[in-house]
Amino acid sequence: MTSAHRTHQKVVLWDRWRTIGQIDARQWTVRMGSDWEQRGGVIHAAALGDGFGGRTFILSQTAVPDGAYEIAVEVKLGEESGAAGLVFCSDLEDTHYGFYPSSGKIRLTRFEGPDVYSWAILQEIETAAYQPGEWNRLRIRVEDDTLTGWVNGIEILQINESKLREGRIGLCKFRRTEADFRRFEVGEDLTEIPLDPQREEELLSAIDTWLDQGKMGDARDLLSHDPATSRRLLSERVEALEEMVDSLEALDTDLHRESVKRELMMALDRPESEIDLFEVGLQIARIDDPELDVDHYRNLIARWANDAAEALEKASADDRVAAAEKLRDFLFRENGFHGSRSEYFHHANSYVNQVLDDREGLPITLSVIYIELARRLELEGIYGAPIPGQFMVGVLPDGEGAEPQFIDVFGEAEFLDAVEVSRLIRDLVGFQPRPEDYARATAREIAVRMLQNLIGIEIDRLKNPSGATDYLDLLLAVAPDSAPERFQRALLRVQERDISGAREDIDWLLEHRPPGLDYARLEQFRYSLDTE
Repeated sequence: MTSAHRTHQKVVLWDRWRTIGQIDARQWTVRMGSDWEQRGGVIHAAALGDGFGGRTFILSQTAVPDGAYEIAVEVKLGEESGAAGLVFCSDLEDTHYGFYPSSGKIRLTRFEGPDVYSWAILQEIETAAYQPGEWNRLRIRVEDDTLTGWVNGIEILQINESKLREGRIGLCKFRRTEADFRRFEVGEDLTEIPLDPQREEELLSAIDTWLDQGKMGDARDLLSHDPATSRRLLSERVEALEEMVDSLEALDTDLHRESVKRELMMALDRPESEIDLFEVGLQIARIDDPELDVDHYRNLIARWANDAAEALEKASADDRVAAAEKLRDFLFRENGFHGSRSEYFHHANSYVNQVLDDREGLPITLSVIYIELARRLELEGIYGAPIPGQFMVGVLPDGEGAEPQFIDVFGEAEFLDAVEVSRLIRDLVGFQPRPEDYARATAREIAVRMLQNLIGIEIDRLKNPSGATDYLDLLLAVAPDSAPERFQRALLRVQERDISGAREDIDWLLEHRPPGLDYARLEQFRYSLDTE
């Protein structure tokens, strides 16, 4: 073998190596740039093309039959905002037809030049035959004066159109979406021959037998005689089962939400002095954790109460402030409970069970644990104070006319008087508390404030409004008259296209008219929902 011959062989081998994953030039011609690749029978297109609208296409080297013919392909779009499908009657440049999905609809277009002025949408059809995000079979029939199109075997268009007829066939892609193609075909008639109904029934029966009994046995033999059809039927059965699983999971989620709502309302529907605030917080924590072991934490808070009772054994029950200080020391000095500062807006800080585990939390969750232990220890005069910006524990000393003191559980757990609290809050939020901000908060008000914190985390911090849905539902079960949250849920329902749910919330507000809303604008908003 001569040196020149060896060199030629190396060049040929190198050229072949370079074609790995690339479009085979013996089968396809790439037009208008872009990156087309082929692996395992799947053709992939990714980048923008050089044509109008990022258009790019590849044309098949297969000869077009004389007379009427059909072309077909299976296509799957990465993003439905783009477009990809069949191209035919192409002159290798800017003139051709296109048949493809675009933004969830099917288009038949005619291009007669390089720009928007040479482009005509002949048909744009919204059809249930097209399945976004899935493989879809497109098929077009080209006759002398008619074009007929099918999607997944269903005819969706027939149009009298004969302006273009000569030219090549192939695949096209527009805009920035990625697209995959497989099973490109051309022929005089590509109609899929339907399976004999009796045969299909036999195969379905074999699949059902296997599902019921968990044994393949004779079913495998029967299915193996027609593997292509059997695989299609199995795929359809898998899709049906997956839909069933999705439905069951949705039902499970709904049942869990109703269980949390029911248990929370049961915890709150008691005389105020008997309400277990830890149980209230535990039910709020359950909304995000269906597997939460509530009995474990009920036992845990009981053990903490027993330990606290021992620590307070020598404290005088008649001296409320001294007893409150002892409980403060037990939690914050001896056992290290403290306010969370590095990850203040983490969900865990709003869940009393995790605050009990980690011994750090928000002002309100730390207060709930303190107040609940005090209730179990039968310490009088200890309550939750809804100070704006920083929830605190109020301590009402013995004696008529005594001024309350407040424990800043998030700070150094120091006792503060009303003047010191006012100064602290003014520095935090820029205004002084009102007299009612020092008053005793009810258990429902505490539950609402805990839920408002979680709603704020989702909407304001995580920018995830839909994540607030469960908290809003729970808050409105506890406090139906909460106008801002009901209006907030109505807006969220509109965003999620739950228009009937939004109407329900707005109608409730218009009927009950709680204070704090502009009802003239609300009526306009309600009217707009009727046009949806």
